[in-house]
Amino acid sequence: MNWLFRLLGYVPSEERRGIRLESSRFWKVTSVRDAEVFLKSLPLLMPEGSVLYLEDLLESEVRDFVEARPAPNPVKVALGTIWPRPHWYHMPLTQKNVTELAELVDEHSVALLCIHIHAYHEGKVLLEWHDAFGKDPMLISPDVAEDKVKTFAAATGSSYSMEAHSG
Repeated sequence: MNWLFRLLGYVPSEERRGIRLESSRFWKVTSVRDAEVFLKSLPLLMPEGSVLYLEDLLESEVRDFVEARPAPNPVKVALGTIWPRPHWYHMPLTQKNVTELAELVDEHSVALLCIHIHAYHEGKVLLEWHDAFGKDPMLISPDVAEDKVKTFAAATGSSYSMEAHSG
């Protein structure tokens, strides 16, 4: 069966495993449509030393930028895409990296940065956002202090609430 998965570009379940947001409660932040605003605001939310994980970057300029800034010792993140087989990138989440990436997104009028976004720190997912920049909200670990979530939400024009895990 694995030969068929490879032929069709489907990712088997054992290959999709990795770290994910593990909590029965989380901060739910409404979607941000503007990638530039989102990127520039991320350092308000994430601790120093975090890694930005981007799945299925759509623009070659963005891929080139992120590939040139690989995170040392990346952690395997649970894939959000099962078909077609996605490409993923880990970049240190520094003020310089996200500001320059935001400027690149603006300069090239990138409509959709990527499909899924995660941010992790010390092997633990702190932000998980499937179908990024669409209607789905981002989920943030309860380990992130409310004042940081509130500041991030204000900077991005979002709202937030504490929610119970639904599945």
